[in-house]
Amino acid sequence: MISTLAPREAISDLAYQATWRHDPATAATILQHAVARTERPTARALLHLRLARAQAALGDAPDCRTSLRAAEPNFDRTAPDPAPAWCAWFGPEDLQVDTGQALVDLGDTGEGEGLIHRGITHLSPARAKTRAVFLSYRASGLLAQGHADEASKAATESLTLAQTIGAPRCVTLIQRLRPRFEEHPHALGVAELLHASQAAST
Repeated sequence: MISTLAPREAISDLAYQATWRHDPATAATILQHAVARTERPTARALLHLRLARAQAALGDAPDCRTSLRAAEPNFDRTAPDPAPAWCAWFGPEDLQVDTGQALVDLGDTGEGEGLIHRGITHLSPARAKTRAVFLSYRASGLLAQGHADEASKAATESLTLAQTIGAPRCVTLIQRLRPRFEEHPHALGVAELLHASQAAST
């Protein structure tokens, strides 16, 4: 049972953890409770977007696209009060990339990867960990389109950055892509990436 009094930050993080642990059904249930009880536009946009990601992971295309459509106008709305501290970081780049990843998960790899690329391009250099995560998304999207050489560049940049800043979750994201890269052993940069990701796990 989810408490209606639980802080939105805790609910959002709990849902994110559920998605990360391959339990999108739990994430979707948590987020549906949270978004129904949230009024501030930025917070609603973020929760709708995370709900869309969970629905995409479940293969629920109609509900995912409904959540994506709800996220953008909430993000664009003005509010008299600033966004809550727990989602004040949320910007247009995050909206683009997570929308793109949801579309990739639904099989719309062309539009999805394009959104991911645009979001990364405009991301602040100060958000290094976020960049590493987003680059892993881009690598996955490029692999889905058969562009293993470009995917290896994105994945290598993500892995290098993650190791530099000490972000093990980002390293794990790249390591999860290893079986897909192993299907393209002769693509430019793939052998080097596989070696680097293997070394990162030891």
